[in-house]
Amino acid sequence: MEQKIYLEGIDPLEFFGINNAKMNLIKTLFPKLKLTARGNALHVQGEENEIKNFEKKFALLLDHYFQFNVLTEEIILQIMATGIS
Repeated sequence: MEQKIYLEGIDPLEFFGINNAKMNLIKTLFPKLKLTARGNALHVQGEENEIKNFEKKFALLLDHYFQFNVLTEEIILQIMATGIS
């Protein structure tokens, strides 16, 4: 299964990090998924239940980013581990 998540109004450098450091961290947290950032979209490939779990957690990352306009690696780990920002 493949899903696209559109990232509207997001600075890709701030969200994914320099040299995609934050994106690479997210990838390590979801090893069963293939994640690819292209322009303002994130392509997610994998099993349906894994994608649904990822979408829920990723939505929390987006909420945090829109609320505080910052996303650190520590915040990513906290949200992905607990679902709390």
